[in-house]
Amino acid sequence: MKVVIIFAALCAVALSQNAGALVRHEVEALLQADPTLTVEQCAAKCDELFKLVVEHDEATTDKQCQSDCEQ
Repeated sequence: MKVVIIFAALCAVALSQNAGALVRHEVEALLQADPTLTVEQCAAKCDELFKLVVEHDEATTDKQCQSDCEQ
């Protein structure tokens, strides 16, 4: 049972890292397509790309979009 829990935890970490990379990649594409975007415009466009049903997941992608647009 412990092995299953550890495996599930590792899968969750791997998936969250992949999701972060996906958001980062999309932000890069948004900024490449329109380098004049403000941080607010970038974050709003990014947020539109990732409309998620689960509230926690939506909040996570919102934060990731904001953070990636600020860099």
